[in-house]
Amino acid sequence: MNMFNYKKVKNFLESDFVDFIQDYFVLKTNVNIDSSEKENDFSKYFHYSDFLIETILNNSTDAIKQIVEMDLVPSYSYSGLYTKGDEIFIHKNKPSEIIECFLFLGSFNGKDKIFLSENDNGSNHIEFEMEVGDLLIFNGHKYWHWIEPLKEEWSLRSFLYFVENKEDNENLFYDGRPYLGFPKNP
Repeated sequence: MNMFNYKKVKNFLESDFVDFIQDYFVLKTNVNIDSSEKENDFSKYFHYSDFLIETILNNSTDAIKQIVEMDLVPSYSYSGLYTKGDEIFIHKNKPSEIIECFLFLGSFNGKDKIFLSENDNGSNHIEFEMEVGDLLIFNGHKYWHWIEPLKEEWSLRSFLYFVENKEDNENLFYDGRPYLGFPKNP
């Protein structure tokens, strides 16, 4: 059995398309602002199964399968517009979420970092500096991974999850939904 580790893909998405995605999320985020509040904190916006990102998840499946040399099925996506101080704590994925992709979609300075380690304390980590449009594909069950507190004003990130295409994972295809883009049942 192939046990994929990690691979960074530069410019996975073209810059014009990433610009489109950024504009899309700004518009979508602004719609969700409560206009009665004194400060518009649009940065606390996170979305499971956004239609646009689920389309990217679906359409990138063949490319990801070829890179990792595994038979995969898309599970779900999660996207967020992170702001100064936001972080992703050190964690490992569920055993079923074997392949995770970190898709960097932009930030105040055009860069972001993600860390992988085989150790739960983060020692001997590997640091990946990401530029807009870059994708880091990694075994989310093997590696502890995290993103340090954001020092910049904002960062737009999406995470794409895949499961192995095998019979005992069928209930995890599309994260148990009838198809991508559907909301998750409670």
